[in-house]
Parts: sequence; structure tokens; C-alpha cells
Amino acid sequence: MIGKTISHYRIIDKLGEGGMGVVYRAEDTALDRHVALKFLSPQALGTEDALDRFVREAKTAASLSHPNICTIYEIGEAGGQTFIAMALIEGESLKDRIERGPLKLSDAVDLARQVSEGLSAAHKKGIVHRDLKPGNVMVTAEGRAKIMDFGLAKAPDQARLTKTGTTTGTVAYMSPEQSRGEDVDERTDIWSFGVMLYEIVTGRRPFVGDYEQAVVYSIMNDEPEPVTGLRTGVPMELERIIAKAITKRVDERYQHADDLTADLKSLQRELDSGTTTVSIATRAMPVRRAGVPAVWRWVIAAAVVVVAMGTAWKVTQRGAPATTLDPDKVVVAMFENRTGDESLDRLGQRVADAIGGGLAQVEGVEVVPAAMATDGGYGGSRDPVSLAEASGAGFVVSGAYYLTGDSLSFRADLTDAQERKVVATVPSIGGPRGSPAAPIEELRQRAVGAVSLRAGEVSRHLVPPKHEALRIMRSATRFFGNDYPAAIELYERAAELDTLYMTPWFSIAGCYYNQSLYAKSDSVLSLLSGRRDRLSRFQELWLDCEIADQRHDFGEWLRLLRRRSKDYPGQGSVNYDIGRAAMALNRPREAAEAFKAHAEARGHDSGLSGSFTYTGWAMALHLLGEYEEELEVARRGREAYPDLVWMLGIEARALVALGRLEEMEALVDESLAFARGEAGSEVGEMSPGDVILSAATALRVHAGREESIEMAERAVAWYTGRLEGTPIADDWWGHLGRGAAFWRAERWQDALALYSKLLDESPGPREEALAKVCVGCMEARLGNRDRAWELLEELRRCEDPYDHGYSQNYAADIAAQLGERELAVELFREALSRGYDMVFWFHVDMEQEPLYGYPPYEELRRPKG
Repeated sequence: MIGKTISHYRIIDKLGEGGMGVVYRAEDTALDRHVALKFLSPQALGTEDALDRFVREAKTAASLSHPNICTIYEIGEAGGQTFIAMALIEGESLKDRIERGPLKLSDAVDLARQVSEGLSAAHKKGIVHRDLKPGNVMVTAEGRAKIMDFGLAKAPDQARLTKTGTTTGTVAYMSPEQSRGEDVDERTDIWSFGVMLYEIVTGRRPFVGDYEQAVVYSIMNDEPEPVTGLRTGVPMELERIIAKAITKRVDERYQHADDLTADLKSLQRELDSGTTTVSIATRAMPVRRAGVPAVWRWVIAAAVVVVAMGTAWKVTQRGAPATTLDPDKVVVAMFENRTGDESLDRLGQRVADAIGGGLAQVEGVEVVPAAMATDGGYGGSRDPVSLAEASGAGFVVSGAYYLTGDSLSFRADLTDAQERKVVATVPSIGGPRGSPAAPIEELRQRAVGAVSLRAGEVSRHLVPPKHEALRIMRSATRFFGNDYPAAIELYERAAELDTLYMTPWFSIAGCYYNQSLYAKSDSVLSLLSGRRDRLSRFQELWLDCEIADQRHDFGEWLRLLRRRSKDYPGQGSVNYDIGRAAMALNRPREAAEAFKAHAEARGHDSGLSGSFTYTGWAMALHLLGEYEEELEVARRGREAYPDLVWMLGIEARALVALGRLEEMEALVDESLAFARGEAGSEVGEMSPGDVILSAATALRVHAGREESIEMAERAVAWYTGRLEGTPIADDWWGHLGRGAAFWRAERWQDALALYSKLLDESPGPREEALAKVCVGCMEARLGNRDRAWELLEELRRCEDPYDHGYSQNYAADIAAQLGERELAVELFREALSRGYDMVFWFHVDMEQEPLYGYPPYEELRRPKG
């Protein structure tokens, strides 16, 4: 080609070659200038759509006119060859420049700002580059950046260029969504830009691997090392910009290149003036998996600050500069005017005063007044770390406001001065220039709401909740477990007040579920699934856990809970839920360890629900045959919850297993005092009768039939005395306990008569199924096989999507009583496959007694982990 003339271009020499094209230096003989001519590369000539893509690049780039985008002169054809004539850029690619060594930070930010401005121009035309990388940016000798190669660009209204599931672009710079082959928008270019900026600053890529799939895995799962860990003197603001550009969730990334450009311009001014805050961190840190809290995991979205501290603060007076930083103190700086309009300067103090005044409303909050943190105090510095060191505050609220047309928007950051990092942001809040009151008030509400949250909780929200919504939420929590309709009404008010606050919906789903309104609970979870764009990563994982739990998909639930425990350590209930899931999967060892961890981390949670930790822990140890440890746990639970009679039943079971029957008898006698009001009162459905039945069941398994029957008769006496003359409808569950006492006393006829009444007066489908199994088992015991089979088949055919295998389990109990051992095991397996979770009862139920010693049954109930 060298020496040839194509149209009016004489080719001089070859400049380079890429996957799609070959580029030559040429002389434009018509206009007497040098240009770059690009032809399709030989290997691309025969590929599908190669020419179309080549032409599309020319048309796409030709529609753009910007100093930071390479100019296209024409597209032509000569001698059967299509070419693009473009401006000849004298200089080097950004890739080559990076390879020569680190750029000065001021030069790096200047180049980044230019590329961002070029991207902004393309995006405003609806054009997404989709292959932005250092090799596609040229840098002139004068330091001008030029974006090249729009061969993979997606123009407005353009159909997908690739088949579903395939990707375009260079793997190392692909966004997560682009790597998955999804449709992309301008935010994928912002990701690629962030990766490129990381490489400019550090000299290395953030996501690496030995082969392409390993790189893709890193993009999807790893958090890169902070730039401050790789290079000294990097401004904190630059680290924030990079992190926000390459956050994996598109809704947390910069939404527009204009916003990115504004931040880079501001940073460039600070670098020029020497007022930037730099990181002193130099220690390299290992790559982290996505979701694991990292040193720089402070980007939630972009803009107003909140403080994730649950400690109490109060307004303080200005004092002498402190030498140590107090984590219980926050300083609010005057917001910086970045509008370019000096008439708006006064808004900076107004915003700071609003946030400071709002924070002072939180009980005990200690806030350094904004006036003390601005030009009138602490040397006039706006630098967060300098402000913190001068005022002694451990945290600094700082921010700025911008003007786009007639729209005024505010953004802010919370800096942890001790860690020298930004720890929280929220999306930009804006409104009409002439009416800033509304956005300032919302900003104040969210800041106060964040302060009210316990330490670390604010990072679990995509946007910190408004303080008023949070206050209503806490009021609703008082009704949870006692008055669900009242709780739901308040949760709905909180959600209506703050439509970005998703936590109330989780609570509403819980209210419905606890009332056995499973379809309503399921519908709320479906609503949340449709609003994933409003959920933080933590909340998405929480939602997936709730869905798996409600669907009784215990394997998936346990997997998600393990991940949640790893990614978000220190959560209140995750270990308790791991214990529940592990028990449902017949993994008592893991369950015991999880319940233990929960008990030791949380101490003594209040009420009946808190006691379930010790109940589950003791059950797991019982299944493992570790009765001494079970007794110790039972006594710890009893000490923690002395007013809960049920805790005596747990201890009694352990004593029976250890053969310490006299001590067990004493506990049973002690439980009877609860009925007389001498040692507290009954709670929920648990009573002294439950304690006696627990002892009777344990005696049958561990001591002997006669001892069990004798104890069961005591239970009959207790229930009879308590329920004498009480209609079944008035205390259905109490009469069910009385029926269980008849059963364990082997009073089959009495049990059948009572259970038949319970079946006739069942208050709901779940109770009806429970009564059916009781009647069916008694009919089988008494030789009425036809009636027993009839009830077995009714239960077996249950197709209620929220039954989760309970009816099949009940059918298995009847099969066991009928002596149909093979069918019983088959039904148990079906029940477990549908989500039945009462594995513990495999060890203690009289219903399954005929199966003891049957190898398939014994293998089924053998602990799995």
C-alpha cells in the first residue's frame, strides 16, 4: 500500500494495525495536509458484518465534533476498498504513555477530564463508545486527549449488534453488565473510563487474570485495591471519583459524564491550588471479593452525607484545636459553591446550618457548628482532615452545590477523619434554582435519619432514610408481634413518607408471614423484587434470603445466609437464621455453632423470640447426643429467661437423657408454680403442660414406656384442670395439648374423641391438617384402617403452595401407624423435598415410633452435618 494513491490520498507509511483496521499516514493532495487513512484489516475482510461495522464507525464518529474526539473528514471507496479519512494525531496512545511510567497526578486528572468531556459530547448525541480503553485514546504532544475508534459504538435507535449472551469490547475494560452481554448505556463507558483512570494513576489494571474468563470473574466478584494503597499522595477525592465510576451497580455509578466532568474539574482546581487532601496510605492490600466490606466501600450513590453512627452527640461550643479525634463528634463544613455564580455563595452556609441544626435534634448528638468550621474558624480550611484535626471531630460533613441550567443540586460526603476516607454518600438532591428550601429540607431529613441509625447500618441502605420515616418505623416496631394490623399501618405510613426507604416493606412481609397470611407476604416480597433498583446490595441479599426462607428452599437459604454472614459480619439475626436453616437441613452441628454464636454476640434478646436461640441450640445438641452440653445450654437459657416456663421443659429433656430423673421430677413440680402465678405467667402457647409433655416424650425415648405413661397422666390431669368446661373454640390449641397428653398416656379412645372435635372445629387449614393427622393416627391405633387410609390420602393430595410438605409429613405419620414403613419413608422424603423443616421431631415423635430401627428411616434422620 505504501506509495499508492487512493482517491486523492497518497499513502506514505503504516502507522499501526488493530483487530479491525490498518491505519496509514497519507497526504491529502487536494488540501495539502497529512491525514490518517483507515482500511479494514485483511483478517477482517471476510468476517460477518465487518464492513457494516467499519462504515458505522465512520458515520458515528463523523456526527461528533469535539476537541477531544478525533475528527472524521470523509468515508470513501476506491479500487474496491472502503476507507475512512481522519485527522492525523501526532503523539502517542494513552496506553504507550502509561507504559512509559507514572503520570503526574495533575496531568492524569487533566487527561481524564478531557476524555470525560469527549464522552459527554458523544453521550449527548446518544452514542455509547463501548470500547473505551487507553489504546483508543491518543495524546498529542501538547497534552490534548483524543478519543478514537468508534467501531463498537452504539448509536441511538440502533439494534443490538451482537447476539444475546455475547459481548463486544475489550475484556479488561468491560463493565459487569457488558461482560454479561446485556444491553448497555452511557454508564458502561463511565465504568471503562474508571478502569482506565485507575490504570493511569496506578500503572496497573484494577481487574486482572491469567485468561479472559478469569478477568471477567474478577470484574464480577473482586473489589480492586484502593489507589491510595498503590501510590502515595493520591487525593482522597480522586479515590472517591474512581470508586464511584467503577462501582458494580449501575445505579450507584455516575449516571452522566457531565457529573464526572464536574468532579474532575473541581479536583483539578484543588490540585492547582494545592488544597487537596491526600492519603498517606501506602501499604498494599489483597484483592477482596464483591460484597466484603473494603477500605473504600463508601460509595452508596452520589451526593449528600450521612453519618452512620448510633452514638449520642450534642451541640458543643468551639474550643481549642484538639490533638486527638473524637469519634463521637462531627464537624459540618460550609458547602462549596461550584455553580460559578457568586450570588449563590450564601447557600453554602445555609445548607451547613440546616444539617447541623438537624443533627442537633438527635438526642445527645455533639456537633461542631458550621460557622466554626468555615472561614471564620479553624484557619478557614475546607479540607475535611484539616477541619477534623483542628476541631477534634472524628467525622466531617462537607459538600458542594452545582447549577445545571435552572436546576440547583447539592452533594455531600461524610469523611471518617481517622481512616481518612469518605464513608457515606447519598444521591444528589436538586430542585429549581429559585426554590432551594425543599431539597435542603430533604437533605437535612436524610442526614438526621442516618445519624439515628446504629453504627454501620447506613451503608445497608441505597439512600439513608428520612428521619421522620425512621421515627414512624421505630414506633411500628413496638407493635410487631403484638398488634400486627397496627404495625402494618405504621410501616405503610413510613414507606409512603419516604418512597426510597425499603425497610418498612420487609417488615410488612414479616407481619403477614407471622399471621400465616403467606400469599400476602409473598406478594410484598414480589413487590420488593420489582424494586431492586431501590435496594442496596445488602438489601438485595436480604430479600433473596427472605424469598428462600418463605419458599422453604433451605439449601438456597443456608447458602445465602452464609454469604450474608461473610459479607456483612456482625448482623443481629443472621447466625440465628443460619441455625434455623441448618436444623431444617438436618445439620445439627452447624446449627449448634450458629446458635451459640448468636447467643454470645447478642446476649439476652428480650421476650419469647430471644429464648428460641437457646431452644434451637439445645435441640441441636440433643440430636447430636451431647446431653451434658445440652443441659448446660438449657440452664443458661433458663437463667436468661426465668419467666418463660418452656425453658424448664428444655432442661427436663436433657436431664431425662442423662438419666437424672429425680432432678427432672423437681423441675416438673417447679413448672406447676407458673400456673399458680408464683413464678411468672404463661407466655404464648407454652405452659406447664408443655413441660410435662416434654418430659413424657423424653422418658419414652430415653427411659421407658411405663415411666412415660405415668408422666403423661400428670399432663392429662393438668390440662383437664385447666380446660374443664372450656369450649374447644375458645382454646383450640390448649385442647390439642390435652389430646397429646391422652396420646402419650396411650388413652387412644379419649384422644380420638377429642381430636375428632378438634377436626370439626378447626379454625384454619393448617389446624385442620394437624387435626387430621391426629385423628388418622388414632384410627390406625384402634384398627380402623379404612378411615386412617382415607385421611392419609386427603393429606397426601394437598397442593397448597404454602403447605411446604407439612401435609405429606402428616400422611407419613399415619402410614407409620398403619405399619406401612416403606410408604412412610417415601412420604417423608416427599415432605422434605417440598420444604418440611421439622427434622427434630424425627427423634422424639410417638407418631414415628413404629419406624425406629427401620434402616431407610434411620438413614433419613441421621444427622448430616
